[in-house]
Amino acid sequence: MTAQLTGDAVRQTLRSVKDPELNLNIIDLGLVYDVDVEDVDIEIVWEPYWSPEKVEPKIRAMMGF
Repeated sequence: MTAQLTGDAVRQTLRSVKDPELNLNIIDLGLVYDVDVEDVDIEIVWEPYWSPEKVEPKIRAMMGF
C-alpha cells in the first residue's frame, strides 16, 4: 500500500524549512500561499505581496505585529 501525498503532509514537511534570518518556518511566516498536490511546480511570485497578516497569529504575537 502506498501512502497518498496530501497538501497537509506537504505543509507539515515544509515546517522544517526555516527562514535563515528569523529562524522560523516558512509556513508559519505565511510565505507559502498554496499547496496543490499534482506535478511538482514551484513558482516564486511577487504578487500578492507578503504582509504581516499572512503570519500565523501566535507568531505575529511573538514578533510584536
